[in-house]
Amino acid sequence: MSRVKNFMKTQGKRFIAIVGMLGSDGQGERANAAALATKMLKEADLTWDEVIGTGTPRENSNNEMGLRAHIIRLEETNRKHLAAIGNLRRENERLLAKVTKLEAGPSGTRDYSMGDKAGPKHAYHSSSGKIKTFNFYINELIDQIESRLEMSEWEENFCMSIRQRNKLSDKQLFHLRRLAEKAGVPCEGLDE
Repeated sequence: MSRVKNFMKTQGKRFIAIVGMLGSDGQGERANAAALATKMLKEADLTWDEVIGTGTPRENSNNEMGLRAHIIRLEETNRKHLAAIGNLRRENERLLAKVTKLEAGPSGTRDYSMGDKAGPKHAYHSSSGKIKTFNFYINELIDQIESRLEMSEWEENFCMSIRQRNKLSDKQLFHLRRLAEKAGVPCEGLDE
């Protein structure tokens, strides 16, 4: 039996685990793994060239150990990447749930209130690309609806009642969308 095969049979699992740590993110862990793996090879009277198969081995040996070590490193790296992807997906789901909860506000209303001095919490882009606050957007939308539509008394009162609001319930948004549609006024900013 070749010395490399004998080494793999007796110490292969431990050696491969140590070589797998060479892919660690920690610099100290990588250095310790390299030192320990080199020590194990010296104690077995082997060289890295013999084990990895890049040089001329002192004995006939196949490249099996080097390939196994490489496969283990790749598998370990793959596990780390999959774990990182899983963590990112969970974080993304957590943040999406948080955004949904913040958008819904208390009692199913959406909070379009003004924020601190930095400006509104929500801004809308007009077709010209300018940013507008919710109140400005609603008033502009109502002005367009009123100019194009003969409204009932209820519809006029409804529009007047929401002009200065910073929050609209889902029901109010539904009626405003219905009026905009009836008047042929686009209201993309009110989409979910």
